Amino acid sequence: MSPWLGLIAMTALGYGVLRLIGLKMEPLESAALGWLIGSVLVTFSLFWWGWLGGWSIALALAMGIFFWAGGRFLKSSSPLESASEGSDAPYYNGSLQSKGFMALVWILIAFQLVYALGCVLWLPTQYWDSFHFWHLRARYFFVEGTLGFGDEAAWTLGGEKIHYPLHLPLLKALLCRIAGEWKDPWALGVDLINFISFIALVYRFMKRACGRSGAAIAVYLTASLPLVGIHLSAGLGDLTVAVFLALSVLFWERWRVREDEKSLALSGFMMAAAAWSKNDPLALYLPVLFLATIFWARAARPLAIFSIGVFLPLSPWFIFKAGTGLGLNPNPADRILEFHPEAFAMFPAEFFSFSGFGMLWILAVPLIFWRTSGEASKSLWPLAWGCLAMVLAVYAFTVNFEFLANSMTVQRSLLQVAPLMAIALAARAMDVLGSRPELIAFGELKK
Repeated sequence: MSPWLGLIAMTALGYGVLRLIGLKMEPLESAALGWLIGSVLVTFSLFWWGWLGGWSIALALAMGIFFWAGGRFLKSSSPLESASEGSDAPYYNGSLQSKGFMALVWILIAFQLVYALGCVLWLPTQYWDSFHFWHLRARYFFVEGTLGFGDEAAWTLGGEKIHYPLHLPLLKALLCRIAGEWKDPWALGVDLINFISFIALVYRFMKRACGRSGAAIAVYLTASLPLVGIHLSAGLGDLTVAVFLALSVLFWERWRVREDEKSLALSGFMMAAAAWSKNDPLALYLPVLFLATIFWARAARPLAIFSIGVFLPLSPWFIFKAGTGLGLNPNPADRILEFHPEAFAMFPAEFFSFSGFGMLWILAVPLIFWRTSGEASKSLWPLAWGCLAMVLAVYAFTVNFEFLANSMTVQRSLLQVAPLMAIALAARAMDVLGSRPELIAFGELKK
């Protein structure tokens, strides 16, 4: 059977969930979001089946009923849905009109994606971490068809890094199972498929917020990051976390603007998907959105909706980890916290001496001090910087300082927030241009 049928089936599942909760989107958005939601739901179900066996059917039915009931409840209690869902009016009323500029942007994006596709199709798994911590687990699931509970203890949950969540190993194993054999292109191609879906969603969101030019700039800034190009075919988990984190923030912003509770629940689900890919989001990014929800809503209901979106899908995984003694981190709790003031002197080198992020940080830092009354970046900008601050705190206040000192993982950690920062940077730039049209040198501001 072709894995493409699996992709279509998972996309259809996610699309059905969107219809179930009454979230209306354009066909391209529905397909892109349907794939991301459907693939996560399928890997959740595979974990339940591997853990509980036949009881997982009852759990899946219970979850389905809850999603249906919750969707109906949110659908009936979102008074602004009909007015807002069909609105494409951007916050920024202008648009940089240049067909040549737009064509150049899309050509550059296409080059990046074609390069990544070539690497996926013709290169094997290249990196030790991707082979040892991601593909080895996926290959075990593919070969054995189980989560390893009945095998030797060393192979439980696929062996290495068993405290890591299972979304990517299970998804890679499933696609290869459908293909009938292990194929590196399908194992490596998951990130590329996720990213293309992400690009489509970002473009539509930013088109509403900033117009076509702002959307194209946001997509280009995200897709052109050199480290993104590497990770599109690397087989690691950080780019998947970046995709789900950015979407969680974007749907949170959609809730803030439209007061659409379904978007808030979906924001929580995207955060759960990020945490189902790696452990980092629970400790680093969830607190940022949690505090933002409290600050913005100042009410219990939005916080409850967001929390349910996060913790309900993850609850079986949490119960499993509590029962087996697995934690978020293999290090003992009393060894995690360490203050390293010297880290603050090392951060500039990681930002500006490494070419993996291109001009991103050079462009972002000056805009911190540029005041604007624009609406597009009102919450995206502080949320992006809040997530970045949490990443830096890990290296300044924990034992992970050693990975900053040897530059081993810090760039991968920064990659998790880089797409969100690129989107926020584009929104910020369009807000600045919207308030200062005289700054525009390469197009007209069309009112």
